[in-house]
Amino acid sequence: MLTQRAVQDDHEYPRCFAIGALAEKWPDETTRELLTQRAVQDDHEDPRRAAIEALAEKWPDETTCELLTQRAVDSSLTDEQRHEHSAALGRLRSDFDRIVLT
Repeated sequence: MLTQRAVQDDHEYPRCFAIGALAEKWPDETTRELLTQRAVQDDHEDPRRAAIEALAEKWPDETTCELLTQRAVDSSLTDEQRHEHSAALGRLRSDFDRIVLT
C-alpha cells in the first residue's frame, strides 16, 4: 500500500509521507530503487525532495553520490531540481562542501 501511495497518489503530500515511511521502516534495495525512481521522475518538488533526502540519509554511498552529482549538473533540469540534488550532495560531503553547495 505504501509503495502505491508513493507512486500513484494524486496529491504530493501522501506521496511524501509514503516515501518517508518506506525509507524509515523498509530500508532495503527495493525501497532504494523506488526512491531513486521518485527522486528522478516525480513531477512535484516535495516528493522528489523527500526521496532525495531519504536516499542521502539511508544510503550515503558512492552510488547515491553519483546520482546526485549527475543530477546536480544536468542542464536539462530546472535550477530548482539541480539545487535539490546539489544540496543533498552537500549534506553527504564535508562541512565545507555542505556550506558551499547549500
